[in-house]
Amino acid sequence: MIPKRLFVITIIISLVLHILFLIALTGFSGFSAAIPQKGDIFRVHLEKNPLAGGDEDSREEQASFGDEPAPPPESPPGTGQREATVDLDSTDPRYHTYLEQIRARIEFHWSYPLKSYLLKEEGTTVVKFAVTETGDLITPHILESSGHTTLDAESIHAVASSAPLPRLPENLNLSKLHIVAAFTYRITD
Repeated sequence: MIPKRLFVITIIISLVLHILFLIALTGFSGFSAAIPQKGDIFRVHLEKNPLAGGDEDSREEQASFGDEPAPPPESPPGTGQREATVDLDSTDPRYHTYLEQIRARIEFHWSYPLKSYLLKEEGTTVVKFAVTETGDLITPHILESSGHTTLDAESIHAVASSAPLPRLPENLNLSKLHIVAAFTYRITD
């Protein structure tokens, strides 16, 4: 019969060798490069609506997006409610502070889906959603797909998870604010 001490030493040596083998395997096979490590950098950020950029003609057609001030809120016919549509990056001083609060909440809940990261899926999803005067979120929907269902779903999830949102500022005198946000997913080396 094998002495107990020799048996324990054999088990410990076996465990150490297996651990070293696994470390060597993941280090040399490139597997570790496929999984985001703590020091790796990949970015997700909300950016200006890609529909807003471009030449002067496109800016005139889409005056409610980008850096252009949004037109004064208009009431939908027969509703008596006042609504406006703005880009999340609007620099219009009427909306800027409020939109920064919305952006911070969304970014807190937003991440790059691991599946998409591993498959190196990239793209931009443009989402439109509305906020009522009490801060209730009206169902977000996709205006422009990234081309990847996982990225699109994460964009909708980030907005939905941010609810309830802050109340609309009283000085806006709105019953509903429509917001357009572009979610850009890029992997940088």
